[in-house]
Amino acid sequence: MLGTILLLGAAFAFEEPRIVPTPAQAEWQLDQCVELKADLPVRVGVEVDAERKVSADWLRKHARSAWDVEWKVESAAVARNGQPFAAEGYELSVKPTGITVSAKNLSGVRYAFQTLRQMAMPKRGTLKVAGWIAPACRISDKPRMAFRGIHLCWFPETEVSLLERCIRLAGYYKMNSVVLETWGTFRSERYPWWGWKDGKMTKKEIRRLKAIADDLGVTLLPQFNIFGHASMSRVLSAKHAIIDLKPEYQPLFEPHRGWNWCLTNPEAQKVMDDLVVEMHEAFGSPPYFHIGCDEADPPSCPTCRAADYVGLISSNITRVAMLLEKRGARTMMWHDMLLKNGEWQQFYANAKHGEEKMLGRLPKSVVICDWYYSGVSTNGYPTFAHFRKAGYDVVTSPWENVKATTVQAKAASEAGALGILGTTWHHVYKRVIGDQFVPCAAGGWGTRPETYGFADHWRQMGWDAGVDDYDNCGVVTEQVPSKTNIEIRPGG
Repeated sequence: MLGTILLLGAAFAFEEPRIVPTPAQAEWQLDQCVELKADLPVRVGVEVDAERKVSADWLRKHARSAWDVEWKVESAAVARNGQPFAAEGYELSVKPTGITVSAKNLSGVRYAFQTLRQMAMPKRGTLKVAGWIAPACRISDKPRMAFRGIHLCWFPETEVSLLERCIRLAGYYKMNSVVLETWGTFRSERYPWWGWKDGKMTKKEIRRLKAIADDLGVTLLPQFNIFGHASMSRVLSAKHAIIDLKPEYQPLFEPHRGWNWCLTNPEAQKVMDDLVVEMHEAFGSPPYFHIGCDEADPPSCPTCRAADYVGLISSNITRVAMLLEKRGARTMMWHDMLLKNGEWQQFYANAKHGEEKMLGRLPKSVVICDWYYSGVSTNGYPTFAHFRKAGYDVVTSPWENVKATTVQAKAASEAGALGILGTTWHHVYKRVIGDQFVPCAAGGWGTRPETYGFADHWRQMGWDAGVDDYDNCGVVTEQVPSKTNIEIRPGG
């Protein structure tokens, strides 16, 4: 009671909230406290009439979930004197007299809520949460890039709960896409022998994750490798998701390690096409499908070696791209075999047998994911312009380095890139999670990366995902390594 009495007469001096991504424009009144209570007037205005009610209902539902408050949200049309909102832009006004959200459509309303959620904190002076408060502000915000995504790998070892938190974090950070790459975990109904027998990427699990993503405005996109990485395992592991346990299917793959698909085998092409369609359907027929195509080996199959191998690769990609185009989806692929080895200095160029000639042969609907992992480039980023000049949309794909991602995203935007697809591979643990998600989100939005609040944000995603055990709290499973993970030092 004493704490409550003192709080009522208290002055406020909020820290400036650290929002990810940082809003484009924000005016903070850090000495004014707004209580997010049930009788606070809340108004949502959207330009798209058909989305007025659904936007108000969405905000009402998520306010209840985040703050246990029942808002009576008023919905209305919004006019900006002939200045329409950007497709995903929004304005947010938070005052003691009420909250106003204005946007073009539901996407902007979602992003305004995510900003407000990052601002909010529990009321002070109580034993348990007894309400939520936020500083007064006025924010005007919009993204810089149309495509803003993160690439996640679904290994047999990957916990589905971790993927769920990452998908939720993508929505929280105003990304609109998550690429889920199967590493032998997709459970095919068309080919029950496909992949590891205990794979967790079932159609039921995909539907569950898709429902979460859809609600947050995030589109789940499948990735299935149609050339290299056909083993669906790391080369150093010497594992193969098919022929380790089903050696009768060896003809589908190149003899050496089974690393590539055997492109002269019509049965391989059929299986490949069927799996692409099955995965695309399982993900709800999204607008993009990633086909991989990085780090492939030269052919070891005698029939592939005797053929025009560059022509085979080009035909394979084109066939799958046209198959997806008929289904309303664009193909995404990694860039590296489209650059001639030895001609691009520090950039990743793996074309050693003329594969770079495919650049003009592939359908122009293909989106090239230009990955660069070597810190800040000292030579700019000429690959963006190279692919854009050839007539292709480009998505820049950074990895892990906060400063490098910031510079790379800015350069990609200035070069007219479609967007950004951050990559994570097997590094979704420790502070690396924040170092991947935060700068990618900021890069897509065109603002500075701010990693200070990441631990709070990751914890909130744990609340949303229902995390209730020690192992899945935080960003590491164990604070003290287990006996089987103790490092053996020389002489020890």
